[in-house]
Parts: sequence; C-alpha cells; structure tokens
Amino acid sequence: MSDDVLRWGECIQVLQRRLAEPRDPRSAWRVFEPSLAYGRHAGPASASARLAAVTVFLYPHQDVPHLALTRRQERLRSHGGQISFPGGSIDAGETASAAALRELEEELGVPSAGLQIAGELSPLFIFNSNFVVTPVVVLAEDRPTFTLQDAEVAELLETPISDLLSPSSHGVHIVRRGAAVMEAPHLEVAGKQIWGATGMILGEFLSLLAPGRLGRRGLTPL
Repeated sequence: MSDDVLRWGECIQVLQRRLAEPRDPRSAWRVFEPSLAYGRHAGPASASARLAAVTVFLYPHQDVPHLALTRRQERLRSHGGQISFPGGSIDAGETASAAALRELEEELGVPSAGLQIAGELSPLFIFNSNFVVTPVVVLAEDRPTFTLQDAEVAELLETPISDLLSPSSHGVHIVRRGAAVMEAPHLEVAGKQIWGATGMILGEFLSLLAPGRLGRRGLTPL
C-alpha cells in the first residue's frame, strides 16, 4: 500500500488476491494474543467445541474502505461492552458464509442481496468459550443503511481500515480475571480498545493488507 489513506479499489484487489493464497495465521494472531493464552487459540479444538461465524464486513465510504465493528450491550452475559464483529453460532445445516450473512442482517440490518463473499480468514479456537470461529469477509459496493439490533448492539463503529493500520492505534493494557493478571495487546478505535479474539482476527486481516509489517507492538509505520 503506497498511501496512508487506503483506497477502495486497491484495498480490495490486494485483499482478494491474498485471501486466495495459502497462509499460516499464527504469527499474526500472536501479535494481539493475550499473554496467558499460551498459543491455545491455534488448537486443537476440543471435541465438544461449537461452531460460530463472524462477519468481517467491508464497504466504501468516499472511496475509503471501512470496517463495521460493534460495541456489545453492557448487560450481555457474554463479552458485554466489548468491541466485536457481528456474528454468532452456526445453525445445523448452515455454512459459515450463510451464518455470517444472517448475523449481519440480524445485528446491523444489512440484507444479503448484493453482497459479495470475498473469502474466509482462518478458523480460530476460542478456548475459554469453547467455540471455533470462522471469520467471513463480506463486501458491499456502497455504504449500506444500518439498523442496529438494540438487544445486542449498543453502538456501531464505522472504522476506516487506515486507522487500524496506523501504529498509533496499537497498544497494550492489563486485564484482571480474578487472581489472573495478563497483558492484552489491543487496537484502539474511537477511544475503545479492541482485544482478545476480535483483535486476533483483525491481526490476520491486517497482515493480508500489510504483509511483513506486523510486530509484537503492532504495525511498523507505512
């Protein structure tokens, strides 16, 4: 990428080409993996693990590629208040792509008509919740009209990909879970920290657009 501000056409050409190439996501995952994970997200998954899909939804706004992220409602028992992708469990007989499109419509009110499946990122084992999550990259030709599902989505974060590629958005914070204390690398968007599985998925996604520039503290300058 030659410009600090990515343009839609160039971004999508690079992304589609690299999605079709074989890759090992583990080095990109490790950039945003919390310190006490010990590589367990690479699996193997437990025999009882459930399947889920999330939607990495991209669209242009003024020729700048944007990514749709959500802030979950605080009252939710699972990951309340955290930044995430639209997504959920894969129903019986459903593909990951079908589940991703369904969840996108349910959570953000974006119908599947006219959308394009660009490909999938690598499945990620979320050991603490026992899910294997497949991120599905979905493209729209134009910015859609969003209608948020209030029961689950507190806020929509329409995020330029260039902001995520900026080293200034990358940092590390401390997370406490009972007696456990861990370092959690994060991306910061609109004053909010993206970490955990969502951060790791973004790590792989950004590595496709900026290969060779991911480091332990984030991306090197453009």
